[in-house]
Amino acid sequence: MEVDRFIVILVLLFNSVYNSFSQTEDDSIRLVVLNNDKIGEEYKFGEWKETGDTETQLIYMGEIKALKSTYKIMTSCWIWGLSQRVTSRILVFNEFDELIGNYYVYLTDLPEKIENNKLVFLHSKSKECDKTMITRLSFDNGIPNEFFLECKDGSGELYTFDKE
Repeated sequence: MEVDRFIVILVLLFNSVYNSFSQTEDDSIRLVVLNNDKIGEEYKFGEWKETGDTETQLIYMGEIKALKSTYKIMTSCWIWGLSQRVTSRILVFNEFDELIGNYYVYLTDLPEKIENNKLVFLHSKSKECDKTMITRLSFDNGIPNEFFLECKDGSGELYTFDKE
């Protein structure tokens, strides 16, 4: 019984230390992508392996201008774990490349581009969603606290903005 508790504590401690280091690394690799300023280009950091290594894929989408601010948008896919899990996010930065926050989204729900100052979702990666449905997310009044991404016939996902 004591051995089980000890193992659980070790695992929690390892995860805490690992996550704190990966967070620092995330900041630096995001800055690399922002500084390169190449819209639509995918950057890959690390390489996922069944042995436990992780991989991060980042794509700089471009800028969206609001009334009083300019936001830089980046998509992030973090591939991790033995079963190749993916954590996908839409990252929002200010004009000084500081992360403001993010939307956690499903991998198939990442935006495809910025067009006419709006984030555009085309559902091209989803097998279930209506491919003719296009969602445009406006930042005209600032960062939306939440948005509904319709998939098909009124069903879809509600995503919330998480501030850093």
